[in-house]
Amino acid sequence: MPELTVKSLYAQYLAERCGHSIIETDEGFATYEIDGSVLYIRDIFVIQDARRQGLASQIADQVCDLARAKGCTVLIGTIDPTTHGAHESLLGLLAYGMRLSHLSGALIVLKKDLTEVTDGHG
Repeated sequence: MPELTVKSLYAQYLAERCGHSIIETDEGFATYEIDGSVLYIRDIFVIQDARRQGLASQIADQVCDLARAKGCTVLIGTIDPTTHGAHESLLGLLAYGMRLSHLSGALIVLKKDLTEVTDGHG
């Protein structure tokens, strides 16, 4: 697992301005918010030099562990198909075990049941 770092100024900003939380490493981060039993991942980002090494999955695993610890049963993520890298993001989320839930405007909404036994991811 990547080692967590001290909260950055960006993390402090997100918490103060938007109520979002963040999990950070030296190579990437995930922003999220919890609403009842649902954890919504807003963003996962990994620096270019650290991509394709499983870091996004490791960060997502940490988010899932945190979600379960807080009583969440559902993980939600969205993809804007018009953004750069959207196709790769969609493939990555599907490989992670997320499934298409619905479309919301221009966003693709994916969902994962956190109560199901997994194959090692989340």
